[in-house]
Amino acid sequence: TPYDCRRGDVFIKGVLNGQQTVASTRYVYVVGDLTYSDPATDMLGLVGTNAVWVWNPINSSNQTLLTDSGREVDASILSTAHSFQVQNYNQGSLRGYLTVKGSIAQNFRGTVAIGGSTGYIKKYIYDPRLKFTAPPKFLSPVTTSYGVTTSIDTAAAFAADGNFKP
Repeated sequence: TPYDCRRGDVFIKGVLNGQQTVASTRYVYVVGDLTYSDPATDMLGLVGTNAVWVWNPINSSNQTLLTDSGREVDASILSTAHSFQVQNYNQGSLRGYLTVKGSIAQNFRGTVAIGGSTGYIKKYIYDPRLKFTAPPKFLSPVTTSYGVTTSIDTAAAFAADGNFKP
């Protein structure tokens, strides 16, 4: 099967100047700090259908390959099928703080560390702007409403004893 644009992963880092949503039908890997040029106006959405990973590669001796300490992610993070999680969170040494300035929505809570000895220490800060707005093309809980739009009554197909009703 050919590897097309709907099977790709996203690898992202850097400084954002503006407002953008970056999405993948598979995985989003945050491979470095991801910050705003202007925290008052810039806004980023990260959507990984399978997961959003904080990249943390290790070698065959379980030593981290990264030389920096800590990671900052300024974004609204969404994983619709799985988690926001640190790659190899249980290997190597403590990496410092994982600072997330924004929001995290995930189907399953992802692990970022083991007992303060591996992975990252959480430092999550909610972006209060998200109460009233969202990154472009990102799910906005403020403007999205849920409710019954159609209701239909139908006759039961089976009786209480399990027999089919004609």
